[in-house]
Amino acid sequence: MLIPQRKTRFLENILLFTVFSAYFFPGVKLGSSFQLRVDDAIVLGLLPLLFTQRPKLYKSPIVTSLFLIISVMIISTLYGYLFLGVPQSSRDINEIVRLSKPLLLGVLLSRCDSEYLVRQTDRLMPFFSGLLIILGFIQYFNIAGIGGFIGSFYAPSHHIESMVGYSHRIVLTGSDPNIAAAIAMLFFIYNLIRATIVKKKSSIIASGLLLIVVLMTSSRTIFLALITILSIFLLTAKNVRFVYKVLLLIFILGIIITLYNKFQYLALGFSMALEGKNLSLLYRFDKWRIAWNSFLLSPLLGWGPAKAIMSTTVDGEYFLILRRFGLIGLISILISIFYMPFWGNRFKKSMPINLLIFDTVLKYYLIVIFFVMITNIFIGSYQLMLVYVFLSMIVYKGKKNVKNYSFNISSSKKRH
Repeated sequence: MLIPQRKTRFLENILLFTVFSAYFFPGVKLGSSFQLRVDDAIVLGLLPLLFTQRPKLYKSPIVTSLFLIISVMIISTLYGYLFLGVPQSSRDINEIVRLSKPLLLGVLLSRCDSEYLVRQTDRLMPFFSGLLIILGFIQYFNIAGIGGFIGSFYAPSHHIESMVGYSHRIVLTGSDPNIAAAIAMLFFIYNLIRATIVKKKSSIIASGLLLIVVLMTSSRTIFLALITILSIFLLTAKNVRFVYKVLLLIFILGIIITLYNKFQYLALGFSMALEGKNLSLLYRFDKWRIAWNSFLLSPLLGWGPAKAIMSTTVDGEYFLILRRFGLIGLISILISIFYMPFWGNRFKKSMPINLLIFDTVLKYYLIVIFFVMITNIFIGSYQLMLVYVFLSMIVYKGKKNVKNYSFNISSSKKRH
């Protein structure tokens, strides 16, 4: 009797490792301003070599949109060099190469078994949720100095000094507290949606603990995203009974009201913003004004990265994109990014539960992306964008498989 060979999942497994390493593996510093990450080495080094072995391309609107984004970025960079007198810089090339990682990842994902990736990601998310919760509490209380030690692998020294000193803003595995909050929010939304669909107590507990972890980052931007998400969820979630919505609202409001004043950076920041005295916000306004003035000098295509003559920090990605890639770049990028989770089959009733969970998570996470881009960066982030594209691709492929299966079933019924 022949024993069927077990199908190897080398490409799928290496992509899973690559994507989650973007969140959880710290970069290695190579010089004062350059850092090499595990996902950099794999996506830009190993994955292109794998593609040369089987160079077949599969059609995907997500890959097409990512290709459009990179094309606009290259055109804007060349335009700046040729017509605006922007000095050529290897840092500009490095920026575009790093921003092309999601495109390379998308190309490889188009060749993978999406059902396997969705299934494995659904198994990994609870584990990483627990890991983030543990890290969050260790960092906030800096137990035996371990919190600061772990955080130093991920974030610059001034964020660690602040975390263990006066603000207690945890960084988790992010480069700063705002990136940490955006990471934690993905896992919070996942557990919240999983709790409502699968009705697992462990997901309810994880949701509550991750909510506390998000508050520990004291990210005002993400706090606004959190309130928006909860409001929309409670008003529109049709598969959740009213009594459960009320209990969930009481549970979440209880956590927020009880702990809000414990996070002084968060509470004080909002009160000072209302009084017009928030220095962090005023500092951002000044940076936005400078970026806006540069945009007005080249409104259609921008200046390119132009790192040799312009600041890399704008503290607001909408203004950064306008300055770098102009109106054409902003429109192309925003349409591509915000429509990404909507490609594919829209009939939720026919989806497997794990696919439905991730499909719903992505759409709520768009709210996080919208808010993050106001005061920080998402698309240009070396950590956040890669995971978003990964989830969007596997959900798109999963929905496409469901649609094809449904079509084949209906066609078969018609023939009989």
